[in-house]
Amino acid sequence: LILHYNMSASNISTISEELDNLRSYLSFMDIREPGAIHSEIVCPDELLPCAFLRFSLQPIVENAVCHGKRHGHELHLSVRFEMAENKIHLVIANDGVGLSDEVEQINRRLREDAPPASGNLGLYNLAKRLHLLYGKAEVGIQCTSGQVIVNICVDRKVKEEQL
Repeated sequence: LILHYNMSASNISTISEELDNLRSYLSFMDIREPGAIHSEIVCPDELLPCAFLRFSLQPIVENAVCHGKRHGHELHLSVRFEMAENKIHLVIANDGVGLSDEVEQINRRLREDAPPASGNLGLYNLAKRLHLLYGKAEVGIQCTSGQVIVNICVDRKVKEEQL
């Protein structure tokens, strides 16, 4: 199911489909390590049919699981969609291992559209894909009080030439 969804020719999905794919991934991870990941997913019903970049949520969550979860410890994950000023705001937070020194460098590279020399390509690639689909996208990461938080803000509508 996950592979079939991600192999679609279209790069546009809906928020509902993205969340279904994310739930499938989390179910798969629960089989692998039962009870290790606790997730909360919040999205207003009116946002569910909105167009959204295909295969955008799962890589961020997978990063949190692969790099943030300590062996033998639980990971708490929150995925929240909100709508404000005709923009879709997405916040993905986890209480895993932080990034400390890397955060400023990652955000600078995202702002300057400068690819990293090595590593940290996932968020950069996602930001590039979001820019292509929406024209403008705000992507950032922060570490505060034991949490790693990825913030994404895009227009509610994708660019016309992408439809």
